[in-house]
Amino acid sequence: MVDAIDRAVMNVRLFHLGMAARIVEPVMKLALLTCMDARIDPAALLGLRLGDAHVIRKAGGRATRDALHGLAISQAVLGTKEVMVMHHTECAMSRFNDAELAQRIAAGTNRPFNDELDTFTDDVAAVVEDVGHIRARASRQGPWFPVQPQHQLVAGGGPAMTHPVVDLVHFTRAEWRRGLAGISEREAARHFGQMNSVGWIVGHLAWHEQRTLLWRAQAVVLYPDIQTEFASGAPMTTPSLRRMRGAWNKVTKAADPFLDSLTTKALLKDLPVNGEPSGQSLGSALRRMTFHYWFHIGEIQAIRQVLGQKGLPQYVGNLEAVAAYRPER
Repeated sequence: MVDAIDRAVMNVRLFHLGMAARIVEPVMKLALLTCMDARIDPAALLGLRLGDAHVIRKAGGRATRDALHGLAISQAVLGTKEVMVMHHTECAMSRFNDAELAQRIAAGTNRPFNDELDTFTDDVAAVVEDVGHIRARASRQGPWFPVQPQHQLVAGGGPAMTHPVVDLVHFTRAEWRRGLAGISEREAARHFGQMNSVGWIVGHLAWHEQRTLLWRAQAVVLYPDIQTEFASGAPMTTPSLRRMRGAWNKVTKAADPFLDSLTTKALLKDLPVNGEPSGQSLGSALRRMTFHYWFHIGEIQAIRQVLGQKGLPQYVGNLEAVAAYRPER
């Protein structure tokens, strides 16, 4: 009986005998980063022929360290000039968190597994985050020419990079999600001393995002209950972590188009409260929100330590790859 690997090897031998492409450098000067999902055929989907592009495939299509190494070689050594990032809907990496996948891997291999897996809950935000990783690396190492994501499937173009203040917001959100990975509903309802429950903290940051980027900036309120129940000074409660994360995901997804469009000029404008001038600029409000996240990232770490959890995330993460310093434009 011939197994799948044997059949694949035979096909490689037959293919090699008739292979026409002998040029090492991709003809289209294109590198594609996408998911390893078996349903995706990049060549058929994008009309690529043999020798047109480099195709780097990862679980989730994430811009991890090894993927960035591949892109660096593709551009610096093999002459590609554009990078395309293509994710897809219904990805397995969005259906599980890191802890759940790690548990499955450990059970399947009978070995402990503690690596980060870069799971995500928001398809579009994951593309934006990965393009941010690539752009940040490009700003330090060049000559890279990454494109901007338009949806789950990334298309061409090359709009201006997001503002450095916005980069830090995206980086901070990603670090925040790392800090929440693996916390159960039961653990998220625990209180220790004056510290809030993790569930309440997530609702509180959803409140701050909604207040700053939706209500004050755009007069939009997705969750009236969050506006009151999780404001600063609100009573301590134990809401469902799943429900609060769902609200946070929806709020940040709704805020992202406005956030990513911000320029230095826009950040200097007054951010009103109830339609009246507040004396606080939008840029200052974003900085306050960013620092607020870090306060609660530390609080959640402390709660997890009291709970006796091991293998907690180490902070700060890879700032240089996501939100490296660069001058404002």
